[in-house]
Amino acid sequence: MLSPPGVVYLFTSAFSVEAVRWRADSWVRLTVPGEAASAEGRVHVVPQAEVDVVAPLIVERWGMWGATTPEGLKRLIREREYVLYRVEG
Repeated sequence: MLSPPGVVYLFTSAFSVEAVRWRADSWVRLTVPGEAASAEGRVHVVPQAEVDVVAPLIVERWGMWGATTPEGLKRLIREREYVLYRVEG
């Protein structure tokens, strides 16, 4: 499963510096490490009702972070330990 063009998902601890900042200011610049390429966009929290749609993508990519199953991912988000953001450019 691939995300639509122009969309990037960010899965992070709900208490990370980035997550706290994005709650106050949704603007973000994403860069590719070691490259000059960058893109700007707005960060939006993925509502729990929409997590099912992207859960397989997130579990495949970040399975070692504790979200080893779609149910585990939903639990982490429901318990507010982690947050899933969608960046649209």
